[in-house]
Amino acid sequence: MSDKRDRRRERQPAFDDQPEYFAPAAPPSPPVRSEPIAATVTRFNAERGFGFVALADGSGDAFLHASIVTGDTKDICPGTRLHVRVATAPRGLAVTEIVSIDHLPATVTGTVKFYRAEKAFGFVTPDEKGPEIFVPAVALARSNIATLEPGQRVELRVFQAKKGVEAHSLKLIGSE
Repeated sequence: MSDKRDRRRERQPAFDDQPEYFAPAAPPSPPVRSEPIAATVTRFNAERGFGFVALADGSGDAFLHASIVTGDTKDICPGTRLHVRVATAPRGLAVTEIVSIDHLPATVTGTVKFYRAEKAFGFVTPDEKGPEIFVPAVALARSNIATLEPGQRVELRVFQAKKGVEAHSLKLIGSE
C-alpha cells in the first residue's frame, strides 16, 4: 500500500506548478451604466428586498434590488413608472440606478364592501365612479391591519393588476 501512496504523491504537481487557469481571477470590471430607460414595476416585495421592472424599450425585465431604491420602498409597487439605468449582471439585466419616479400609484378613498379573513381577500367600493377594488391579505399585512369590517372607510394605494384594480396598501380613515 505504501507504494500506491508514494506514486500518488509523485503524480500530484506542486503548488507552484499549477496551470494558469488556477490563478486568482481578475476583479470584475464595474458595470457600464446605460442611458436612462423608462420602466414599469411589475412586482416588488419590500420584505424580501427585490423585484422586477419591465423595460419600455422591449429588452425584457430587469432585476431591482431594494438597495437601489432611495427613500421608502413602500413607494415602489406594481404599476409605478420609473426612469432607470441598467447593466448586464451575471443573471441578466439589473437596475443600477433609479433616475426618477414618474408616477406613483393612485390614492383612492372608499368603503369596505366585505372582507373574508378565511379566504384572505375582500373588496372596497370607491367613492368615485369606477370598478370595485380587490383587497388581498398581503395589502393588509403591508399596512399592519389585522382585518376589515364592512362599512369602514379606507384610503388605498392602488394599481392596475392583471384582473383589475388591486390595493397595494391601505389605511383606515374612520367609519361612517
